[in-house]
Amino acid sequence: MPPSTPGAVLRRAVQILAVNGRHVGNWYDIDQHASGIPAERCGLCMLGALNVAVGLRPDTPLADHPVIRARRLVYRAALLLAAALGESPDPRSLLQVLSDWHDGVMAPVPPADESVTALMLQAADADQALADDTH
Repeated sequence: MPPSTPGAVLRRAVQILAVNGRHVGNWYDIDQHASGIPAERCGLCMLGALNVAVGLRPDTPLADHPVIRARRLVYRAALLLAAALGESPDPRSLLQVLSDWHDGVMAPVPPADESVTALMLQAADADQALADDTH
């Protein structure tokens, strides 16, 4: 059963990263894909893992799609990640903010896998706290 909340998408993406491995620099490891591995089973960045968690290709563009529920869930999960980083980017810069952090663009090295997982779980917990507050 596919995830039905942004927090569930984030938790499923953490599981996918644990199995596939993390890739820095692109949605998925293009070299693995070139060797015949399906893109969904290659090493992934955190945004690629969010897409795979809802059954999309890892390189599906990040957008708040009004009709496609899976894309809307990924977008909302990405907003939670940005908030966990203390950022509130506009929709045009959301992808850039998250990919720059994930790939370590503003740091000497990308964050450790454990830091990525911790951020994703923190964002998932924030989604759960919001859901608890509304009930």
